[in-house]
Amino acid sequence: MSQPAPNPTIADAGAPFDDPEADIILRSSDNTDFRVFKVILKLASHVFKDMLSIPQPSISFLSHEDTRDGLPVVRVSEDARALDLMLRWCYPLPSPLQRSLNHARLALELSEKYQIDGLSQIGKDCLKAVIKSNALAAYAVACRFDLPDVAKAAAKATLARPLSAHPSSELTSISADRYQTLVSYHQRCGEVASAVADDRRWLPVGIMVRAPSNPCSMCCSRDARSTVAFTPVSSWASVYLWDFLARAAIALRARPDASAIGSLYRVQTFTCPSCGLNRMSSLPAIRQVLAEEVSAAVGRVTLPNVYGHCATSPLLLQPCRTF
Repeated sequence: MSQPAPNPTIADAGAPFDDPEADIILRSSDNTDFRVFKVILKLASHVFKDMLSIPQPSISFLSHEDTRDGLPVVRVSEDARALDLMLRWCYPLPSPLQRSLNHARLALELSEKYQIDGLSQIGKDCLKAVIKSNALAAYAVACRFDLPDVAKAAAKATLARPLSAHPSSELTSISADRYQTLVSYHQRCGEVASAVADDRRWLPVGIMVRAPSNPCSMCCSRDARSTVAFTPVSSWASVYLWDFLARAAIALRARPDASAIGSLYRVQTFTCPSCGLNRMSSLPAIRQVLAEEVSAAVGRVTLPNVYGHCATSPLLLQPCRTF
């Protein structure tokens, strides 16, 4: 005959979840007991408030598996690490300073499952903190948890790199149309940013521009986009300006962010051997103006509203078992 499985070893959580005055035990999925107070659970969580408001059977009617040291035991699906974080977020204690994507997702999942209002804001703040380092993942998580303002901020942050340079397993949690929304936003921003570089109206008057009546054939040329032999002064400039703008237009289409032009033409000194003028000295100023124009133009591109759950499947979390 097969032997019955031995009872699992039960571990005890550390302070402050080992209080001997506690009136209930939460047992994690990996069998760690947290001794807590019903009143704190009820104040923090609507789910626990409803559950603990239901009349419960006397301890004497519960099995030994559902009690310990005379206290009722509630089994939850979270492991000890997740349960510890959740309780620390609920207790009147300094909030754990966690600013990772995993903690953001965990806080939002627990807030949704247990209806913990304050935890939702903690998860949102954690998610905002990771936008700079993992914008695409932040966008996906924001979509999943109905956070359109965070999703829009994350979408804008993805513009600093080509979208293909943002691999993330979090994309499996959102629908195809939400990802396509982001792709379309990227493409539109790329078109707008590239068009700014192709436009000439923003060019500062007189910067790197030479009058057509006295051109230097070695360092100065007419704007290749112009079809008129003699054009206004603003159509004549250093050959490096036109080359810079052509390169910028290409770079901005893939990366519609001002940072895309930061590495173009870092050299600031080039003295023309023919006319003796430095044709690179004003390029940093032009780069700055272009960056401002690009930021303003891209800022006017709107991301469609990202509302509603975007996950293709519900959270893989089981409801807690009542005692």
